[in-house]
Amino acid sequence: MNRTSQDGAERVAEALRQGIEGVGRRLGYPLGAVTVSVGIAEFDPAVPSGGDLLVNAPTVGDFEHPDLHAALGEAFEVPGFTAEDRLRLFHYVRDTTADAYGGWAFVTGQLAGGGQHAQRIVTMRQYNMEHAKKIARRAVGIGEFRKSGEENWKPL
Repeated sequence: MNRTSQDGAERVAEALRQGIEGVGRRLGYPLGAVTVSVGIAEFDPAVPSGGDLLVNAPTVGDFEHPDLHAALGEAFEVPGFTAEDRLRLFHYVRDTTADAYGGWAFVTGQLAGGGQHAQRIVTMRQYNMEHAKKIARRAVGIGEFRKSGEENWKPL
């Protein structure tokens, strides 16, 4: 909503929440079983912003540049992750969530497996998170799945 005050945005968000909850009640769900959370953020294109690392992480070219490599390595390395692994992770998350593919996947996958609350319950009760972490490390190519001697990043 362009040029909407905070109060106006909150009124629209509340109307949206009430409308979605009303649909749930009309479908026979108990109060509170169907709801939505709406986030409100302020963005002013006239005020420059550095953004966050997910979207603005240094590029592969930045990391490989001889004048920048040492400084980026120092800035991005944390216990358990090399700087390169961490940058790979930022790029992977961005590519799968914060770009065109991520938007498509989000929209098409929202309710494909049933209600979100039911999915969360099943996941928290039964899913092997250690296995999921291993799959993620393999997909990104970090940790034990990093190819030794790999000089350049390769597309997945």
